[in-house]
Amino acid sequence: MPTTINGGLYRREASFIPDSINKEKRTITFCWSTGSRVLRVPWFDDPFYEELSMEAEHIRLNRLNNAAPFLKMHRSYELNDSIGVHERAWVENGKGFAEVRFSKRADVESIWGEVCDGILRNISVGYMTHEIDKTKKKGSFPIHRAIDWEPYENSLVLIGADADAQIRSQEKKIYYPIHVRSKDMSKKVEETEVKVAGDPLKTEGGISPEQMQKIRSEELSRISEINNLCERHQIPSETRDQMITGGVSIIDARSQILDYLTKKSDETRINPRQSARIEAGSYEERDVFRDGVENSILHKISPSRHPLSEKGRRYITSSLMDLAKEEQELRGERVRGATQDSILTRSFMSTSDFPILLSNIANKELVASYQEQMKGQTFRPLVQEKLFDNFKPKTSVRYGEMPDLQELGEGEEITFDTLGESGEQWTIGTFARGTQITRKAIIDNDLDSFSMLYNWTRAILRLESRIVWGLFKDHTMSDGHKVFDRKKHGNQSANGSELNVKSMASAIYEMSMQQGINKRPDDYLDIAPSYLVVPSLLDHEARRFIYEPYSPTELAETNPYRNRFQVISEPRLNVAPGKDVPWYLATKPSDFPVIYVGYYSGARNPVIDWEVSKRTRGMNIYCFYDFGATVADFRGLYKNPGVKVEL
Repeated sequence: MPTTINGGLYRREASFIPDSINKEKRTITFCWSTGSRVLRVPWFDDPFYEELSMEAEHIRLNRLNNAAPFLKMHRSYELNDSIGVHERAWVENGKGFAEVRFSKRADVESIWGEVCDGILRNISVGYMTHEIDKTKKKGSFPIHRAIDWEPYENSLVLIGADADAQIRSQEKKIYYPIHVRSKDMSKKVEETEVKVAGDPLKTEGGISPEQMQKIRSEELSRISEINNLCERHQIPSETRDQMITGGVSIIDARSQILDYLTKKSDETRINPRQSARIEAGSYEERDVFRDGVENSILHKISPSRHPLSEKGRRYITSSLMDLAKEEQELRGERVRGATQDSILTRSFMSTSDFPILLSNIANKELVASYQEQMKGQTFRPLVQEKLFDNFKPKTSVRYGEMPDLQELGEGEEITFDTLGESGEQWTIGTFARGTQITRKAIIDNDLDSFSMLYNWTRAILRLESRIVWGLFKDHTMSDGHKVFDRKKHGNQSANGSELNVKSMASAIYEMSMQQGINKRPDDYLDIAPSYLVVPSLLDHEARRFIYEPYSPTELAETNPYRNRFQVISEPRLNVAPGKDVPWYLATKPSDFPVIYVGYYSGARNPVIDWEVSKRTRGMNIYCFYDFGATVADFRGLYKNPGVKVEL
């Protein structure tokens, strides 16, 4: 008679191949189980090996074949946690497969796009076990072979579930009965010998909690180290699983990995065409080459921004053609006697990593240049950054200010008030441009193709400034009125005046009179300006007014606003000759929002992409940038129309 124990819900990692995507039908196909043996280390029980029988009669596929949901991150609390549905599930050649169809909901489109692009590809299958055969062998952990089990859902996840640990799929501890058929119940605990990492630990009279904790700790350490080694050296998952389930020690695992790499290297030397990517050189050599080349080229482009490292020093005198040759040698190609043209042709084949290396250099230089130069943008002190998860319009809500607190008498209830609400709808857009690194540039060792990325940076900065200052000058708010409107917004003086103590006092007073959206009595926002914003035509006058030291002879000559504001001077605020030159006041965004700038959350910086050009026998480089802006609230801004200025 089998015994019954409490079991739970388990997960195992899986992944799908992007080639299995059918974009027309919106389906993907993947293998959700091979039945391989994995080690389970429960928190409150002894470790055991779990093995899933892949015989068709041992697997309950009813749930998956009855339109089971395809989830995101194993969440099943809300309807939008489902991103698709199982079309079918089956067992073939000892493996479990499934085909799922993605939903057409708007919130699923971005997920489907990243699946199609190969960015999201990790699958985690959830299953429950109903009956197991338990086998206990001397010197090893028990083997639990599931002979009646049921996959109940698959999920798209960022990181595959840990195959070596039991994970509950719900926050509450929900257990399910598992019938256990034991094949060695006659053996006594006193005869147990547990082998961990090749080091037997014999016990007398059973295993104490301290010994079991030591076993668990050492086993987890062994598994973690083997996983790290295999990931670092790109060892096949089958080899990794064999070492883990076979109880191979870390020392023996390192030896087996070294044997595998040596064999792989020998195969590449015998037939280099078998390798689709860099395979001939060791992974350490490839890392040194990649890091060194990137650093050396970046140092040549901008020595102050990219100091020369020890790895980069090795390649500092190498030309682009020299680097192309070395990349091919690491890949197992024969370059001795080859012409420059043939070397270059192979460097831009689909099997080469050389274009990837060049695009990485371009991307790092563009991002570094952008992050360095954006600090000098004049609008930066006035803005708050917002991140968008998609490109749909969003509303930045301006809530009415909280009502005043009221005295609460003994036994009285707290009263409630409503918040006024308004907002600006806005979104981000995608901006792009392309350039080329030509075959001629590489042969001539011309690094100007990379130096031009500085010009791209300047173009991106100009784009941002043009958008933000354009909104500052002439944006129409959601209420249909311009940002600066004396009647509707109360943030513009009635008459223009030059920059002096009297006009400044008037501007500060009017800003202080701004009220909340609900317009309650005495509901002032206490807005105080921190920035004096002027066209560059007024730069000298503004700085002299705010910063210039002087010794007045009379009280009336003093300037109470000296050093009170930070001056922001911007040429895009200039006006045509003969017109009045305005000046502005603005508060700190941390005190009161003024302007929002938005970026796509997955690409805060400009992004470089590339493709090999068959027409030019070089590579095309594309720059993509996602950006948007809006005026958040007119109440933190004030305008004086100014007067004519003689140059």
